[in-house]
Amino acid sequence: MKIIKEQKGQALPIVLILLVIGGLLIVPTLNYASTSLKGHEVVESNTLEFYSADSGIEDALHWLIYGKDTGGPWSWDEATGSGVRVAYEINNNRSVGVTVDRLDAMGDNYYKITSTATGPDGSTTVLSTVWAITWFEGDTTFDNQNPPPSGDVHVEGDVSFSGNIDFTGDLTCSGSVTTMNNATITGKIGAFGDIIMENNSEIHGTLCCGGDITLGNGCVITGEIRVWNDDATISIVEAGAYIEANIWADGNLTLDIQYGSAARIELLGDVYAPNGDIFIYLRKNNSQIQGDIYAGGIIQILDDTGIHTGTLYPDYAGDPPFPEPDCPNAHTDKGGIVTYEIT
Repeated sequence: MKIIKEQKGQALPIVLILLVIGGLLIVPTLNYASTSLKGHEVVESNTLEFYSADSGIEDALHWLIYGKDTGGPWSWDEATGSGVRVAYEINNNRSVGVTVDRLDAMGDNYYKITSTATGPDGSTTVLSTVWAITWFEGDTTFDNQNPPPSGDVHVEGDVSFSGNIDFTGDLTCSGSVTTMNNATITGKIGAFGDIIMENNSEIHGTLCCGGDITLGNGCVITGEIRVWNDDATISIVEAGAYIEANIWADGNLTLDIQYGSAARIELLGDVYAPNGDIFIYLRKNNSQIQGDIYAGGIIQILDDTGIHTGTLYPDYAGDPPFPEPDCPNAHTDKGGIVTYEIT
């Protein structure tokens, strides 16, 4: 190997210069690395606190949807519309506390959730406004031991109200609704099955169903009724029961007044079946229908023992005598987040 004479002795100064520069840089480089590591630790800690607080939002939303169960870590005060969860730990001992407050000013089914996660380096709070309908899977009975929650309710199955239960709100279900023992429902009902009323129970509001409607002893319906199946029957089968409602039928309709009862269907309760026939049974001498009856097809009184004081309009093709009832929509969404804020 040939060494160029002019380059001999130049390596040592270069090495010394590099050592000096390296000595000058190593301290700030180590300081930067230490600061960066600490910064990452703080970011990771804050991230874990955020995830912890967010878990409280999800837990509260799930609790609201599935019935405000107070048998577990949650408590609920119906009078104040507020709930509290027992604090829990998650993500390396970060403590999470959650509260829920009903937002009556926004309407039914709106709630404010406050979730705070506290860790070794501080705390993070998430505030969220949510909409949540209470959802029951399978056939459900509401009584004194299992009262219905406040706000709107959906039951994926049949639902029964008993034991002097009062419910205010919209109710939708995929099956039938049964009311008995002085139960009272105030609000809109949308049921794909039958409506069966017994024992002095009452419904006040818009009642919509895909089956038949039967009123037993002392039962009352006031408001509006819509039946959307092709052949629906509305029956009053026992004494003391009556209806004060507009009745809108999408298909054929049978009115069967079996007992000594009055179906008071006045201006606030005409009968209208624009696409079908109407058949009427007045089976007792004090059974009664008051109000006008409109049908796109025929109208037949098959038992004329009782009294009808209104006018019959068969083959009716004019404007509806009253607005189409506003039925509650079948729920597919159980709930969701409306607003979300991190503090």
